[in-house]
Amino acid sequence: MKSKEEIFARAVILFCLYERCGIEQDTFNGVKYTKAQREEHRKTIFRWLDLKKYIGYLTENEKYLFSLPVDHADKRAIIELSYQYESIRPLLWAIGMVDSLLDYSEYDEEAYNDILQIGAAHDRTKIVDKCSLRTRDEIIIETHKSMLWHWRAIESRSMIEQDIDLTLTKMFGIEIEDALKQIQFTQTTPKDFLVNVQPVYKLNGDSQWKLKTIALWRHHAFEWIVGEDDWESISADT
Repeated sequence: MKSKEEIFARAVILFCLYERCGIEQDTFNGVKYTKAQREEHRKTIFRWLDLKKYIGYLTENEKYLFSLPVDHADKRAIIELSYQYESIRPLLWAIGMVDSLLDYSEYDEEAYNDILQIGAAHDRTKIVDKCSLRTRDEIIIETHKSMLWHWRAIESRSMIEQDIDLTLTKMFGIEIEDALKQIQFTQTTPKDFLVNVQPVYKLNGDSQWKLKTIALWRHHAFEWIVGEDDWESISADT
């Protein structure tokens, strides 16, 4: 399992990565910027990461993107990278910096700059010292929940006609039983995961795609926390 320092560092990097992805557009957070302003912002982010000693926590691909001038990155890749923002809250939850996790109905739109204390006064050691890594059992249950949601998102077009609890227990083992008890299901038959007050199989195409994106990166975060692999080596298979 990752240390609380590793988990906090990863959350900071993903926050900065989202900022870096955002400045590929000339309008970010409702404000319009010139290319020169966006490029200066990119340099400021990279300098800050270096000053606060986060460079060693970056993957090689992240280093490349932070060092790459604006308007030179692949636009589709930038969009895909920006969805990793969904991983931040699971990371912060694991070290006690937020009290709860979000449901799977909507993207995470919370701003975490205050929680992460992004700015000149940022002191990672002091922040991490105040964090408390949750118990392994707590984290494992949430890992199982994220895995089950990811599985359901992948299979979102299918209606599960058999007993879903029995189906999932047979598929993933009895160790997921505690996680199953904490997932909100429909009260109607066939029983299904509940998203926006409707069963997953009834979601339209756009909502199914959104659920897949949300579930992927939340599951990815938990698999990274409990495993030994680096961020880009995680296999979030279900």
